[in-house]
Parts: sequence; C-alpha cells; structure tokens
Amino acid sequence: MDNYRATYNYTSSITNNMRFSHTIEMPPIDPLWITKTRKLMRDRKLTQLQVADRLGVTVGGFSHWMTGIREPRYDTIKEIATILKVPVTELLVEQDNDEAEIIVLFRSLSHEDQQTVTSLMQSLSSKSK
Repeated sequence: MDNYRATYNYTSSITNNMRFSHTIEMPPIDPLWITKTRKLMRDRKLTQLQVADRLGVTVGGFSHWMTGIREPRYDTIKEIATILKVPVTELLVEQDNDEAEIIVLFRSLSHEDQQTVTSLMQSLSSKSK
C-alpha cells in the first residue's frame, strides 16, 4: 500500500538558522463517496474548480475532501450529490451492479413510467409482507 508523505520545514524568523523538519506518513484514504464523486464528475465533465465554486468553497478545500485529507460534513456531501444530480445515497451506499443498472434504467424512464414502476413495486412489496 502506498503512503502519502508530507514534509514540513520551518525556519525561525528570529535566528534564521533554526530548522525543524516534520514528516507525516498516512495511508491513502479513499472512501466510497470519493470514488463515486470522481467518476460522476468525470462523466459530467465537471472540474474540481466548478464544483468548488458551486459549493462556495476554495478549490484547495474541495481538493482536500477529494484526496481524503479532510472529511466534509454530511450536508456538504448532500450538496455535492445535488450538484451531480444524484441522490446522496448513490454517493454513500455501495450498490451491486444489478441494482445500479436498475437505477440507471429507472432514471431513463419518463416521469409517468417511473410512477407506474413505483406503484408496481409498492404493490409487490405490500403483498410480500
């Protein structure tokens, strides 16, 4: 497993000869929402700058979320999902390929057809109880 490595150097402004060096190593953090967000951004041809602007944050702050250095609040992830035009569960919940394919097919239906499918599913669900 690769490690991120960050080295920080500090020179004292008083003596200009004192140096401190600090190295932090941490494993890469790649939560599910980051992977899904990157893919959706790529599919929608959105840059980090564009998403950051719409969120009202700096591109550096957004980049920290996308690299796992910092973790955004749940409300921020919901806003990202809104920008990407997906439900927040699509970013946060792992779905198997069959389920994901069904969701894609459902979204491609007209509004009326979606209502028909939803009614049918509710009907079937109530029968199985």
